[in-house]
Amino acid sequence: MDVGCGFGGTLASIGAQRSGVSLTGVNIDHRQLTRAARLTKTTRAGNTLAWLCADACALPLADAVCDVVLAVECIFHFPDRRRFFAEAWRVLKPGGRLALSDFVPVGVLLPATAAAGLWPGSRGFYGKVDMRCTARRYAKLAAEAGFVPSFDRDITRHTLPTYPFLRRLSPRLGNLRLSATMETLFAELASRLGLLRYRILAFRKPGD
Repeated sequence: MDVGCGFGGTLASIGAQRSGVSLTGVNIDHRQLTRAARLTKTTRAGNTLAWLCADACALPLADAVCDVVLAVECIFHFPDRRRFFAEAWRVLKPGGRLALSDFVPVGVLLPATAAAGLWPGSRGFYGKVDMRCTARRYAKLAAEAGFVPSFDRDITRHTLPTYPFLRRLSPRLGNLRLSATMETLFAELASRLGLLRYRILAFRKPGD
């Protein structure tokens, strides 16, 4: 299950590489799901693909029904990371895995995230975001939910080429131009200084 699946790109990639898998894309915005359903096709025999309009922190699913839960570059939009971790634990089968990617700040950056408007309730170009979850906080959230850490990789350097592209895009954004420029510059500077790290994290639910 891909939570916060956007237009379905991650599921399309999985469906093209794996066969005999049941894929579900979850998004709170039905418009994105409509587009995802139009754009995304499974290309391997035996795959199934479904779309679910739902809140990642209140999933309308039974307990222990998923092998893997993904949250790719979306968890900073969720209203409560603790609730999401609890929901992921609930819907995962024993031995299942939660994998996510996120911008993870070092502690010294936290006051600056508030100054840049990157705190709960801010609504700039990137929407409502919360970029305050440090590595220590993630470890605590996982432990509280019952997860065991299984993977942690910093891929910040691979994300840096994205920022020049975003800067070139901002002049086309009309009223959002200033917000887009300032938020992008902040994230780029913090990333290049090593204060904002882009990490892939995975956790396992103990069991069979």
